[in-house]
Amino acid sequence: MPTPNENGIWGQISNLARWTPSPHNTQPFRIRPTDDGRAELLCVCDRMLPEEDHGNLYLAAAFGTFAVGLELAAARCGHEISIEPASDIEPASLYQAGTHRVMGHAVLSPSGATHLLAEFLEPRRTSRLQYDGRRVDVRCIEGLTRVANEHGQRFLSYDDPTRVQWVLNTNTQAIIDNLQITNERQEIRQWYRRGATPETGDGLWQVPMNQSSWEMTSAFSTPWLLKLPGIRGFVGRRFLKTQDGTRGVGLLCGPFQTWPELYAAGRMLMEFWLEMARFDVYMHPYGSMLTNPRFAAAVAQKFGVKDAWLIFRFGYSEVPPRSPRLASLLMA
Repeated sequence: MPTPNENGIWGQISNLARWTPSPHNTQPFRIRPTDDGRAELLCVCDRMLPEEDHGNLYLAAAFGTFAVGLELAAARCGHEISIEPASDIEPASLYQAGTHRVMGHAVLSPSGATHLLAEFLEPRRTSRLQYDGRRVDVRCIEGLTRVANEHGQRFLSYDDPTRVQWVLNTNTQAIIDNLQITNERQEIRQWYRRGATPETGDGLWQVPMNQSSWEMTSAFSTPWLLKLPGIRGFVGRRFLKTQDGTRGVGLLCGPFQTWPELYAAGRMLMEFWLEMARFDVYMHPYGSMLTNPRFAAAVAQKFGVKDAWLIFRFGYSEVPPRSPRLASLLMA
């Protein structure tokens, strides 16, 4: 394998594609150039979340998200990239693949074309801040509905206060309950970071997470305290305060089981998120509600759906602090 050149075309693409989101900001995907026009796309296995991400479904879908990020990054660099996902991926066994797993292959070719959404790779962010209470622009809702439908998915949007508050309350309880699951808590704990947010890095930092250091420390060090009614209520109210101003919640529903379905869903999610960025709308995914079977069943009953794979709040906030990314995704 050639030594990666950070100043070459793959380095330029990496510098933009690294802003693609990933579960818990683990940034598991890498670009391994084989020459100036070809590269293997890898998953680093110790950056997966097999305890929380049952069956590695969200990690597998994140590769589709990464693929779109690569395509848009290449377009910004004056190139077109063709990505062929590997055909033999078994999501549930990805964690046993060794140190890394080839997820697909990429081929570059020069192109003078650009893509509008490429401009939103860097501005796209998750916002865990308070929102300002405005309804999301109907043009944005229409655009999000179109993106989901084009990929065989469904976008359900709600802004009635009763449903919105139910989602906020239920998510708060799901977070607290999931902290009681030892294996999941220990797995996630290694990705939580305290202190000043660095320029480069990975994981979940306290400022982008909108949490104080003591909250993060106590949640992982003494989760049993959260079982006590008074403490549980206090923590729940404190967290809900960070969700003030939320006017809208949304669900994404559709095929989300097989490797082709997951890759397609991940591609859709990146386009969906970038469509939000076009309208200065932010999203805050609520992963805990659907990785926990009890809360997933509650969501299914509340909204009358059996195939929801993402639930989130969305709206307008101040520009949220950026989560850091690794300096490079290139691998020799």
